[in-house]
Amino acid sequence: MTAIHAAQNTRAATYACYASFIALGLAATMLGPAYKALTSKFGMRLEDAGIFTGLQFLGVCGSVLFYGWLLQRTNARYVLQLGAALMGAGALLLAVAATLPVALFAILLLGLGFGALDIGPNTTIIAMNPERASIASNILNAIFGFGAIAGPQLVNFGLSRDNVGLSFIILGVLTLALIVPLQRVNVFVGGARHTEARAQVNWGRVAPFILLAFLYTGVEGGFGAWLFTQMTLVAGSTEAAATVGTSLIAVGLTVGRFVASLLLRVLSAMQMIAAGSLVIVGGAALLLLLPKSETAAQVAALIIGLGFGPIWPTTFATATSLYPAARGRVSGVVTALGTSGAAIFPWVQGQIGAGRDGGMILTPFLSLGILAVAGYIVYTLRRTTWPD
Repeated sequence: MTAIHAAQNTRAATYACYASFIALGLAATMLGPAYKALTSKFGMRLEDAGIFTGLQFLGVCGSVLFYGWLLQRTNARYVLQLGAALMGAGALLLAVAATLPVALFAILLLGLGFGALDIGPNTTIIAMNPERASIASNILNAIFGFGAIAGPQLVNFGLSRDNVGLSFIILGVLTLALIVPLQRVNVFVGGARHTEARAQVNWGRVAPFILLAFLYTGVEGGFGAWLFTQMTLVAGSTEAAATVGTSLIAVGLTVGRFVASLLLRVLSAMQMIAAGSLVIVGGAALLLLLPKSETAAQVAALIIGLGFGPIWPTTFATATSLYPAARGRVSGVVTALGTSGAAIFPWVQGQIGAGRDGGMILTPFLSLGILAVAGYIVYTLRRTTWPD
């Protein structure tokens, strides 16, 4: 293969990963704004709506170990195409579900596909950019933000027509269409087939990063899922204004990741994560101090999104770069255990809110936990050379 052909293949794989992350962003931010419509349709209490997001991420946690194993043994394109097929099918099934059990199965299916489209592009991009893993991961995850911005507005489009299922039909069709460009991906994430299966991993060294991911996905999943409810119940916002607030999280997240891709040239990974957690605490304080102000809620959403931005991609890239020869295996474990926070905390936050608000008191506590773990990593491993 010539250098020109290799560069063309790399660009094609990169663009396909970017497209996958736009779809992933849509799927990540649509359930929260749809809580009220879905609970009303299936006769549920609003405070129990966290089960939808929890089940979605249960699908993620339950599948990514398999996807990590599969990435060690086959071309990444097959993981990506499987993810697009499962997530697209789940979205379409949710759109037409007439009973709660069918809807729950659809969301689980969506989560299974979500897991593949999360771990696959992340691992592929890092494998193609080993010398600048954190930077490349932040850029990829910034692309996720464009989908995350559009997701609540897509739900608003369906709500405005009294048919939230229409939103999920659009998601399903777009995701299934990804199967074609994903055929252009031709990457073995370990560099050579089967080498990862024999690589040794010190899981004690990886564990703090798993805890970072667990706390981060919990705070992001909970805040993103319940901001719509917080704004409509406490601030008296319209559904349209509340979806704007949810989209502003993704705007901040997108900007934060692009900024992080620049700042990581001068800051360490842990400094970037610590800064993000402090920004989240500041945004949460604004929301809690002015809970009835719609403007304050929207500004807080933007600030918190900025803080969210660098935490996941920087954590993921640093953890998986510790053992490049076992990248698929490590990425599977980090994603499986790390994203379990998003399976647990949205439900917990719903119970804290109890149908009165979004349970936002949980946000600053989880963010301070992120700061504490980042400090622990710096303190205990300060003599370790951190991969960038």
